[in-house]
Amino acid sequence: MGLIYEKCLRPALFGLDAEHAHELAVDSLALLGRLPPVCRVLEAWANRGGEARPVECFGLKFPNRVGLAAGFD
Repeated sequence: MGLIYEKCLRPALFGLDAEHAHELAVDSLALLGRLPPVCRVLEAWANRGGEARPVECFGLKFPNRVGLAAGFD
């Protein structure tokens, strides 16, 4: 995957306008989210650490860690 990414995907993605790249990413993730096999793989990958570990941040308690890329909120 590294060679394909470095030689093909990265140059194509970095050549796009930022707004277009964002829309492409959002649309691609929406499409992938409708495919049950992809959802199962992502769910297994996300749950690989076992039980959720609660986190407290700014006085708020969350049942698990959450990561969100800027611009996807």
